Amino acid sequence: MGECLHSIRFYNQAEFEIIGSDSIINLINEAVRLNPEYPGSYELLASYYMLYYSDMDKEKENLEKVIQLDPNNYYAIFRLGVIMISERNFRSGIKYLILLYLILNMSILTGCLT
Repeated sequence: MGECLHSIRFYNQAEFEIIGSDSIINLINEAVRLNPEYPGSYELLASYYMLYYSDMDKEKENLEKVIQLDPNNYYAIFRLGVIMISERNFRSGIKYLILLYLILNMSILTGCLT
């Protein structure tokens, strides 16, 4: 499993170096422009800003947009909770993680976990 994850990481890094960081961000921003109501593009932007630029503010900004468009997005809620805790904003971080817990439990109880 570790080798597989390393290979995926290596592939993503190679792709990033070939295409270039600005080109990737420009492509995702074009996707946002074409369909601003699709939360997946903002989720992808958040990931790229964090992984390749270590820009937590841009990551938060895009994750908040994801939650605005998709209030039950597990990934965005979890990441915002972790970011808030890492910024020592414990109250907000815990609120996000409790929200995630409640959403997941409701999804399990109603059989709507996707």
